[in-house]
Amino acid sequence: IALAVAIVIAAMLTGRITTPLRRLTEASRDLAEGDYARRVPSDAIEGSPSELSELGLQFNAMAERLQQSIEIIRRDRDRSREFLADVSHELRTPIAALRTFNELLVEGAADDPSARAEFLETSRAQLERLDWLALNLLELSKLDSGLVLLDLRPEDLRASVEQAVEQSAATARRRGVGL
Repeated sequence: IALAVAIVIAAMLTGRITTPLRRLTEASRDLAEGDYARRVPSDAIEGSPSELSELGLQFNAMAERLQQSIEIIRRDRDRSREFLADVSHELRTPIAALRTFNELLVEGAADDPSARAEFLETSRAQLERLDWLALNLLELSKLDSGLVLLDLRPEDLRASVEQAVEQSAATARRRGVGL
């Protein structure tokens, strides 16, 4: 009888220990396979010995921090993609303007001194814009690496808008568009 009671008690104690370990093993396997929302169920933790309960709670806390870190990385990756798209657009604008001016000069606008002077001045402004973009990309790279502190200050938006309108005015007039 004592042997039977001992076997029953041993089986109950074994189940009390192995069930939480099995749940923890399943959760860690799922986490390793990319299921970052996987947690050890609280009902598997509650009735187990204190060490296993603590291990399950710490596993869940670790999984939560890992999931948050991965979400931050994904958001940063999305912002990087948007940034690269913006940079590409910003670089294409002065390049397209320079290409247009070059084509106009080749097609005969070079014979008109005032048109040539206007195109050359606008081309100079576009080259300055490209230089400014390159310098800002370098600064952003330094900021990202932590080499430079950010210096925020107000900027006159009107001058930037007027410059953009001025740069596009020749092309707009040629196409019959008023700015």
